[in-house]
Amino acid sequence: MIFVVSPRDFYLLRFLLGAAEAGFFPGMILYLRQWFPSAARARAIALFMTAAPLAGVIGGPISGLLLGVHGGHLMGWQWLFLIEGLPAVLLGGVALAYLTDRPEIAGWLSEEQRSWLLGTLEQERQNPSVETPVSILSVFTNVNIWLLAITYFGLNTCSYGMSLFLPKMIRDISTVDTFQIALLTAIPYIAATIAMVLVGFNSDRTGERKLHTGLSALVAAVCLVGAAYSTSLLPMLVIMTVAASAQWSMLGPFWAMPTSMLRGAAAATGIAFINSVGNLGGFFGPKMLGKLGFKSGLLIVALTLGIGGAMALLVRLPKKTLAADERG
Repeated sequence: MIFVVSPRDFYLLRFLLGAAEAGFFPGMILYLRQWFPSAARARAIALFMTAAPLAGVIGGPISGLLLGVHGGHLMGWQWLFLIEGLPAVLLGGVALAYLTDRPEIAGWLSEEQRSWLLGTLEQERQNPSVETPVSILSVFTNVNIWLLAITYFGLNTCSYGMSLFLPKMIRDISTVDTFQIALLTAIPYIAATIAMVLVGFNSDRTGERKLHTGLSALVAAVCLVGAAYSTSLLPMLVIMTVAASAQWSMLGPFWAMPTSMLRGAAAATGIAFINSVGNLGGFFGPKMLGKLGFKSGLLIVALTLGIGGAMALLVRLPKKTLAADERG
């Protein structure tokens, strides 16, 4: 990205970046499914996903500082791409060398641990469920998968809209400088990191997924409506902090749903399909905010997220086995 000199360069490299990272998130959700029983999956996914808001907490202020760095024939935005891109390159190599694909080949598990984990996961795979897709083609005709895809579309409409436009919202409603904007932007991410872990743990503790997802979406949608009518910095920041916390809290219980109902080849395809449809919200949310302005844009984003939350409540989840209840 540091070599971009024209809009054409930007769109080309951004497309290649999107293509390169497309498999990461659904791959990680599938990876966690292979390691964690359903009774522990919401908190496992929530803990994994804390990396995203924490990156906002750390990356926001760092990005603000890097934008002011000039030297070595590079502008601040070029230093930002260079320095913030290096950890992904280095950690990608670490993950390739360190991560173990499956429990069967994990040398750091004892035989007792491996036997328990494999037995538990196998029992869940054999658990009778409601309308569970088992083939690749069946994924695209399954109502539950479409409901989850719509839910994730609403979630990402909110997530990308807030992450890209929150700094501008703060700037337009206040007189703070660029670095102060970065610090204020970190506040919602700090709150979201805590909230999503707590909601994920509670979802696992109770075994409930749909209400945790749907109610979180509703709270976030109501807050976005409130933010649309905010006229001063403090109320807007408080409301957006609650909205971000609720929106991020959806992720753990949300991804626990498709990972509990998909198996075989359908698991990889279904997770990727939900992720792909949902990521269209990453275009829709910022587009609405950029084209319609903050007030109208936030109202559209709130409506989309609210519809997504309602769809989550309509999902039919697999029946629980006695063993799953005992583990819960």
